[in-house]
Amino acid sequence: MITKIRWSTCLILLLSSWIGCQDPHRDNVEQSTNLPLSIFTVNEPLRYMASRLTDKSWAEVEFPIPASIPDPSVWEPVPSIIERYQKADLILLNGAYYAQWVDRAALPLSRVVNTGKGYQDRWIKREQAMQHNHGEQGEHTHGEFASLTWMDLELASQQTDAVASALIARRPEHGDGIQRRAEQLKGEWMSLHLQFQEVGLKLANTSLLASHPVYDYLERAYDLNLMSMHWEPDQFPSEEEWRVLDQLLLTRPSGWMLWEAPPLESTIKALEARQIKVVVILPQGGDAGGVDFMQIVKDNLDALASIKP
Repeated sequence: MITKIRWSTCLILLLSSWIGCQDPHRDNVEQSTNLPLSIFTVNEPLRYMASRLTDKSWAEVEFPIPASIPDPSVWEPVPSIIERYQKADLILLNGAYYAQWVDRAALPLSRVVNTGKGYQDRWIKREQAMQHNHGEQGEHTHGEFASLTWMDLELASQQTDAVASALIARRPEHGDGIQRRAEQLKGEWMSLHLQFQEVGLKLANTSLLASHPVYDYLERAYDLNLMSMHWEPDQFPSEEEWRVLDQLLLTRPSGWMLWEAPPLESTIKALEARQIKVVVILPQGGDAGGVDFMQIVKDNLDALASIKP
């Protein structure tokens, strides 16, 4: 009898020890379908897609980035924000190694979906990683892959399919509505894709400059002829950077420069002195400040179309 009691006591102690040693981020609790599905994304395009495919009555979509962070791809969330991601029912990643912090965070893998995996063969690989500054974000290095995939709207359409599949897998009772909304959104992406292609054809022989190498997918999808600098919109280029541009213009004249955000007025004037006009094309990976993402894409189309061949 004493032996049985001792064995029971040991078993209880072992179980208690095992439970205490479990990874708190391990996904070992079934999601309740009675509560709204908590969806976290790593950029604004994914937040927009998930919001378009869901309804607030059964889903809550969040992208908890501070408005002061211009580039979420190299953002380092504070621990309290990472904890919110860890508690989400669904975490939507962009693919192409966007949002480098996710590789270092203990995210529950069964709740993570890489929405760009289906077109991994179309990710653009850079010749080398790039290191530079982004204002408040300080010095950082971009990875070996260009990651702003959604700027190719055909890929954005495929990404919408991936988001829809992830949602249906977790809320099959809303499957018909999700699929219907996905088809509508994909139709909008492809309509704009064709319009971008038309603009690209008109600009086929036009040399363009870009302030920053962020337009890889835009350039490839719409056959643009781009040469990228490494300039920041909130910084006036150095004398050396202006010298490099002037040398480039001797062999590759251009009257247009694409910017990921409006540059300083002093930069605009210095470019105008060189007969170069500024065209703002927003990737909008970060917080959109309440502006509809689809409208941003349409504004980008209008901005690109304003370029005179």
